[in-house]
Amino acid sequence: MRKKLLRLLPLAAVLLSASCTDSQYNLSDIDTESRFVAQGLVIPLNLDPVQLDAVISINDGDDIQKEAGTGNYYFKKESTQDFSSNDVYVEKITIVKPADISESVVLNIALSDDIMNKIEQYASNKTIGQILGDPALSSSIGITPETEVYKIEVDDYKEFNLNATGIDQRITKLGELGFDPLTLSINVKLDGLKNLVSTVNISDLEISLPAGLTVTDNDNYNTETGKLSYETLVVENGKKTIQATVTGMVYSTMYDDGARFSANNHTFTYNKLCSVGGKAVVKAGDLNQNAKLAEIKNAKTASYSCEVKFDKNIVVNSFSGGINYSIGDITIDPVHIGNLPDVLKESGTNIELENPQLYLSINNPFFDNNITAQAGLRIVGNVPVPESAAGKILTFDKKDNKMALSPKNEDLLPEKTEQGYVHNSFTEMANLLSGVSGDPEKDKIPETLNISIVNPVLNADDVKNFALGVNHPGITGKWEFYTKLSLTEKSTVKYVKEWDDWGSKDLDGLTVEKAIANFTVDKDVAVDAEKIKFTLLGKNGQLTGETPLVGDEEQDISMEMTGGPVSQIYGGKIELILKGQGKPISAEQQLNIKNLRVKVDGYYDRKL
Repeated sequence: MRKKLLRLLPLAAVLLSASCTDSQYNLSDIDTESRFVAQGLVIPLNLDPVQLDAVISINDGDDIQKEAGTGNYYFKKESTQDFSSNDVYVEKITIVKPADISESVVLNIALSDDIMNKIEQYASNKTIGQILGDPALSSSIGITPETEVYKIEVDDYKEFNLNATGIDQRITKLGELGFDPLTLSINVKLDGLKNLVSTVNISDLEISLPAGLTVTDNDNYNTETGKLSYETLVVENGKKTIQATVTGMVYSTMYDDGARFSANNHTFTYNKLCSVGGKAVVKAGDLNQNAKLAEIKNAKTASYSCEVKFDKNIVVNSFSGGINYSIGDITIDPVHIGNLPDVLKESGTNIELENPQLYLSINNPFFDNNITAQAGLRIVGNVPVPESAAGKILTFDKKDNKMALSPKNEDLLPEKTEQGYVHNSFTEMANLLSGVSGDPEKDKIPETLNISIVNPVLNADDVKNFALGVNHPGITGKWEFYTKLSLTEKSTVKYVKEWDDWGSKDLDGLTVEKAIANFTVDKDVAVDAEKIKFTLLGKNGQLTGETPLVGDEEQDISMEMTGGPVSQIYGGKIELILKGQGKPISAEQQLNIKNLRVKVDGYYDRKL
């Protein structure tokens, strides 16, 4: 088949000349397909602006969302349930019951031998009442109602010991201690005087006990000195029992009295010589008036005894003082960043979390005990939190601790500020990536953020009324994570837009051998369009051109395309290689490619 090669400037003129034929010719013998040279033919194309919400396509259910109003991309997630530490348990302290203190003395007969002899001589068969009722007789004997018959005087010391071992090692200092209530009993007895006297007044009774005890129902105990004192103690029918309920002690007072607590050895000791003292006088007027001399003589073996004892071991059920208690790491469910847009998962897309914010609400139930809790906080992307991970020490010095942890004190969520969250600088959160190796395969947005609260410790030197021997619910809390997104300067994002609806009868006959694409680039984005590639697509072959882009100003681009020829053109494709600038990404930002004109050289085949 022959082809006519005609070089015509306007395509319309070529078509017009080709339509003029001689009806006398037999056209079946003529080649009716003509080829026309096309030079500088301009194909105008209109492109919509390329906005970032086209580059980063957000679907329902994606964890990355667009902020209303600003269009900023952000990630926000909160814990579905509260996290908590282990319970806190400190053993009760058991102080072994001290040995009973018992003091016993024989009563002294205070009557002189002269009086005793005269009673025996003049009134051996008379009663004391008869003697005292006969002035002449009592005068000759030398006895009056005020004459001392018996005398008691005691001043002795006994050892008093308190000991405890195996004290919980988390207790570092003792202050005030609370006891399971126990009873302190003092039993005073007068034996051998049962038929002689019904009431004896013991004066200046003083029993030396440990100082610092908390006694709830006996005003005669002095906690500073440890003295239990009675100016006068009335003993009736030979027996008197005194009781006191002991509910605690003040260690600092007992320390001055000799008590010692060892935090290293976990022991408590108290050793003291405690005194038992007192005196009493039985006068003739106090005696049973029917008593006779023989009964008085027989009472030479009478005795006075004082017994001091606790009814059981001392069990400490609460304490004030110092504590250093490691609770054990708190397990927190990871922050899962799933359902990401595809472009953010691609190799080389290195997303930076723009001032990431971790909102922690921590309840310190030990605040009422004046205990400050401390813990380390570590956050790592994609891998388990290693012990070497950079972290931050948090202090929970309130009942309800609200912390806004972020590298910078800016862009905090307004509702969190209104709820009382206070900024706490955590600079290490600025780079929450799976790695910073520079390898685009590794340095990309993490799919999980592993949060660990490590080694939470209750540490205080001034604990108040901490109950021992019970399970205390531990520290509890919840979290919320929020961050805007930005593409780092290491990021490379590829955007591809393809049109496949340019085909027409007019273009079907066009074969393009070379082309130049001209367009204008105007950008308002948080990325640089580092390189633009444009491809003219045909059923047979394609032409491609690319050019680098730099700067922020609007610029006209001319791109020479190679690789053809291409025929039966049906569309085009534009590819953008975007580089991050470390700025927040917004869906409202756009890269506008406009005024696209493709000037082509080639030829046009047309069947006449």
